[in-house]
Amino acid sequence: MKKFCVLFITIGILYSCENRCTDLTDEFVNNSGRKIEVISYKNYYTDIAFQTLSKKRFVENQTSLKKTNKICPPEVSQLDIGNLLEGDSIVIDFGDKKLRYGIKNLSSSRNPFYLALNNKDQYNFTYTLTPEDYANALP
Repeated sequence: MKKFCVLFITIGILYSCENRCTDLTDEFVNNSGRKIEVISYKNYYTDIAFQTLSKKRFVENQTSLKKTNKICPPEVSQLDIGNLLEGDSIVIDFGDKKLRYGIKNLSSSRNPFYLALNNKDQYNFTYTLTPEDYANALP
């Protein structure tokens, strides 16, 4: 009977921890009006050669890249757009113009790494690429 009580209490504790879990979602939305290519680099890791290509992805207009992680106590996690984009620098290629963002230069208020850093206490982070971003991109 004592073993049954211990088993019952253990199951109750595990079940209560599962209910406290939350989903942490990072999303990169393309609402620019154009199909884009997102090219990720790992530029600033000390053990990786400079400008190591991480991943290339095409993102149609009105679609997104999205990653959701389930976080359960006592685990603590923060938003990390770098995990979603799989790098610490990106080039957003519109075909005729490009935007470049990274973790080393956080001066632009449209830099997704800058915005994620300022919203690190939020459980969900969405970066939306707009037609204005395309208009401000460089050839």
